[in-house]
Amino acid sequence: MDVGNLSKTENGVSGPPQKKEVLLIISKALNLSSKDLKKIEELATHEAGKYPEGVSERLLEYEHIPLLLRTIANKKLTDEEIKELTKQINSKK
Repeated sequence: MDVGNLSKTENGVSGPPQKKEVLLIISKALNLSSKDLKKIEELATHEAGKYPEGVSERLLEYEHIPLLLRTIANKKLTDEEIKELTKQINSKK
């Protein structure tokens, strides 16, 4: 990553890098785990106003996903409640 681009990113002038290769280099330099790298990729994607990989396809595949998201927002679920909901869904066979 160019020093000028890094400075712009650090100062909020431009968003984070989007290329996975650049994010991988940064995560290796910082000695981050693969879980941390995935989180950084998701944050960079979000910052660019995009969906994480695979999400947009799922939104089109399941017509009730927007309803689920609106319900979560309308009920003002906490992060903990969303985690619990996710656990319940994952426990379904």
